[in-house]
Amino acid sequence: MKKSVILIIHAFCIMPSHLHLIISSKDSNESLGGVMRDFKKLSNKRILEQISNINESRKEWLLRAFQNAG
Repeated sequence: MKKSVILIIHAFCIMPSHLHLIISSKDSNESLGGVMRDFKKLSNKRILEQISNINESRKEWLLRAFQNAG
């Protein structure tokens, strides 16, 4: 099991198609690139789960868009 890293979010802006973050990590042993990789991996899984579980008229289009982009 991977150890938890404390991520400090200094500022964020959620846009319709992306996210802006100003972040830092308290753990000097973990690279910020590694933190972002794990964040993207987890958020992608959660977004796909939510799209699959909601009543959304564009569900199939959204899932195809994610598959094509990935």
